[in-house]
Amino acid sequence: MELGGHKYNARSIYACDFHKASKQFFANNFKDTVFDQCDMRLVTRRRINRMLKAAGKKPIRKGDLDILTGGSPCVKLAPCNTKDARQFAPENYLMIESLIKLIQDLKPKIAWFENSDRLLSKANRQLLFEYTTRMKHFLPDYEYQIKVMYAPLYGGYQTRSRAMVVLVRKDVLNDRNISFFPVEEQIDLTKQGAHVLLPDIASFWHGQFEEVYKPTLGKIFCTLTASGREYVKDHAGNKMLLGIERKKILTGMTGYDFSDICMTHQNMLLGNMVLPQLSERMFRHFTEVILK
Repeated sequence: MELGGHKYNARSIYACDFHKASKQFFANNFKDTVFDQCDMRLVTRRRINRMLKAAGKKPIRKGDLDILTGGSPCVKLAPCNTKDARQFAPENYLMIESLIKLIQDLKPKIAWFENSDRLLSKANRQLLFEYTTRMKHFLPDYEYQIKVMYAPLYGGYQTRSRAMVVLVRKDVLNDRNISFFPVEEQIDLTKQGAHVLLPDIASFWHGQFEEVYKPTLGKIFCTLTASGREYVKDHAGNKMLLGIERKKILTGMTGYDFSDICMTHQNMLLGNMVLPQLSERMFRHFTEVILK
C-alpha cells in the first residue's frame, strides 16, 4: 500500500510489519521511513513517537495523521484456506480489534484497510457484521465504506480482488456525500494484457487452483501467489515464472532494490502486495477529493 503512496509522493513516516523481508525492503528503498519489525498489536502512538524521536524525527500528535493504512492476515478467509476458514480465528481479531484501537489512538483523517474479498461473502457475514458493528460503536467520529476492488479496473495487471475498508473522520467529510473510492476504468488490454507484459510467453497457469493453461492474448495475468508456483509456456516449453517476470507483471517493481532478500521471500512480498497502480489511485483520490 505504501508503494502507491510513494508513487504519488505521499511521505510514509512509519511502517510496521512482522516479516523480516519487509524490513529489508524498506531499508533498501525507503530509508526515510522508520520501520518497526514487531507484532502490530504492540503498536501505539506512544511507541510510534518513541521510534520517531530515536530517529530524530518529529512526533505525531493525535489527529494530525492524514492517512493510516493497514492489512491484517487473511489466512482464514482467503480461498486457498477454505479447509480452515474460521470466521473468528485469532488472526481476524487483528482486524476487528487491533486496527480499531489504533484508529482510536491516532485519530487519522483517513484510515484504509484491506483484506480478502471473501470478507464480503455470504459465508463470512457474521464476521463482517461484528466488524461493522464495532466500527459504529467504537468509532462514532468516523464514516466508513466497504468495497471489493478488482485491480484491473484501477490500472492493475493481475486479477486480484480485495475487500477495501475506508474510514473518514466526520469533520474531514464536513457533511459531503462522496465516494471514498476512485472511479473504475475500462480494462485496457493494450497496456495490461499478458501478451504485452511478457511477449515471449504464450500461456500461463497461476498455480493456486486446478485450472488449465490460459493464453496470454486477450487475457490479464491471474493473481500471483505468495508461494511463487506460477507456471508459463514459452518457446522452450513449460517453466516456472521467473522473479524478474513476476516483477514485470506487477509493473514498476523492477525499479526497486531487492538485494539481501532471497527469492522465496521476494515471492511472498510480491504475492501478498496491494497492486501499486490501485494504491496510487487510492492515494490520489484521498488527496484530491477527500482531503482537498
